[in-house]
Amino acid sequence: MNLFIGLFLAIFMAFFTPISAQAKPTWSAYVADWGNISDSTVLIENIQNVDTVWLRMFSVLPNGHLDTKWNPAGPVTPVLQKLMKIKNGPHFGPIIHNAGANGFSQTFGRLILKSADLWLPEILTLKKKWKFNSLQLDIEEMDPEDAILFEDTVKKVSIFAKKNNLDFSIALHAQTENIPKNVGARFQRWSELKQIPVKKIVMGLDYSWAGGEPGPIAPTEWLQKIVAHALLFFKPQDLVVTLPLYGYHWRKGKLGESALPEEFISKVTQDKKWKRDVIQNESVYRKEEEVISFENTESVLQKKTAIEKLGIHSFAIWRAGGELSNLYR
Repeated sequence: MNLFIGLFLAIFMAFFTPISAQAKPTWSAYVADWGNISDSTVLIENIQNVDTVWLRMFSVLPNGHLDTKWNPAGPVTPVLQKLMKIKNGPHFGPIIHNAGANGFSQTFGRLILKSADLWLPEILTLKKKWKFNSLQLDIEEMDPEDAILFEDTVKKVSIFAKKNNLDFSIALHAQTENIPKNVGARFQRWSELKQIPVKKIVMGLDYSWAGGEPGPIAPTEWLQKIVAHALLFFKPQDLVVTLPLYGYHWRKGKLGESALPEEFISKVTQDKKWKRDVIQNESVYRKEEEVISFENTESVLQKKTAIEKLGIHSFAIWRAGGELSNLYR
């Protein structure tokens, strides 16, 4: 009889438990404050199928305080308006990072980390205004000597976030060895960060980048190595793997120019002189002294399938605007 009752309850729960309670959304998304407003259209249409939305919002000012007069810009504007209106929607909130007009700055990064006691209380003021419940710290391209400062700040923000009901995460930049060669990751000691109870967002981006040699954006084999290395330190459930939805167009003697995948797909299909690079075995195309490389929804879903075999089930995209609706379903 007890077996019969247990079976009945299991069937009842399977049929009548809300879908949202059965499965957590797979995808999170980043939204930039530059680009076209229309970049946010697909994300907004699928917003209830998203776990977390990280937005380019306010920044830390030179005096160590936050820009409390910040106003939304670009694709952030309609996404933020939508998120503030809906109930039981995804987590969302700002990214605190050291990017400036000229790229990532070590000086700015150290300012952010050292002035946390100034800007953390202001997070609460802005949280009340913009209704967010998530926060991400994304610091890049620091020196190895900055590791302790970074770790101490992560601990401080983690305690603050827990106390104030903020879903806090940190960006981990791609590395496949214990002493990272990647300039973006050389200050991140995963052996130490594993001691801090915070969600880790692994950035599987820019194997080839604007200022480097032309090539694939995120080769599958490289992504698998990054994740396998991360799993030596972190539990699968504590990791989110971010995959790229963008591309670069390199011309001889010039830096790569970035764009969303649909723009590159259109370019390489309309001009038959563009030939796919079969050696790279990725979305890399060559025409005389030009190279185009990109990742789109189809290629990202293929990479997701490969990484899931390693036990990862949470993913993010950089950035909204490069995806199709079927990514979220």
